[in-house]
Amino acid sequence: MQNYQEKLSPDRWLVSIDQDTKELYSRLKEEESKFIEMCENAGLSANFIEKRCVILVPEGCSIPSFDKVLNKYALYNIALKNLAKDQGKEATIGDRVTSKPKWLSGDNYDQDRPSYNVNRIRYRTNVAYSSAELSPDEALEYLQSLLSKAEERVQNCEKYRKQKERIEAIGRVEQINISIDKLKGIFNSLPAGEKLSIRRLSGKALKLNCRLVDGVNGGGSIEKTASNFLFIPVESIDDCEVVEAPTRSGGGRWNLIGDFERLRIMSTAPIEVFIHVFEDSDGDLNVHIDN
Repeated sequence: MQNYQEKLSPDRWLVSIDQDTKELYSRLKEEESKFIEMCENAGLSANFIEKRCVILVPEGCSIPSFDKVLNKYALYNIALKNLAKDQGKEATIGDRVTSKPKWLSGDNYDQDRPSYNVNRIRYRTNVAYSSAELSPDEALEYLQSLLSKAEERVQNCEKYRKQKERIEAIGRVEQINISIDKLKGIFNSLPAGEKLSIRRLSGKALKLNCRLVDGVNGGGSIEKTASNFLFIPVESIDDCEVVEAPTRSGGGRWNLIGDFERLRIMSTAPIEVFIHVFEDSDGDLNVHIDN
């Protein structure tokens, strides 16, 4: 396996799922839906943000039993780990998706309700990266591998006379070639003494900033990365607003240059150094950022 493939490959985290495990997952999701409905009926408020469920728990309300969901979690987790072991994959597969719900404090959901209340939740999604950084040569090699696959798809579409798919495949080839040209332009424009950081985007993390109600046990705020289910104590549903946080302005040593086929390029050099790379024939800028 080539070096860039070793750095980017998610293979150690991927398992082939059999039909029995698929059915376990389906039952798990059904049980989660039933639990959310029970929460709503008990006076709690479920807020879905980036596939996470943030549940507001007003004073005087209790969290319904999560036992049936935990039972489904356990069965699904065991099935995943058995598959992972048989296929030589990571032993931690399945742990995140079947993790126990938490209070904002970090305690398990079945612990005592925290002594504070929250009156505002601001949320933002932060980009997550694969851990490995690529060199410029590795980044270009990665894009070339994508190009080869896209060109092969064009040939297959021509062979089987799939005209619509062929047009889409040709567009994909053109898109990757543009990314390759821009990437080369960035590498060639890097001033001496400046650095590049090249990492592949791997997903999003949901970050919450929860403002506490002033009082003996309150004041200040708590920041938290949301898990599948997160319970937040509030005085009442109407007394807590859930809003998206304002976009942060860039800062620090690294400047965001752009995203190319899920590769994020950062540099210590200012983006103005690379502006000419993004100008089209009309002089307009075309910079892509995956939010």
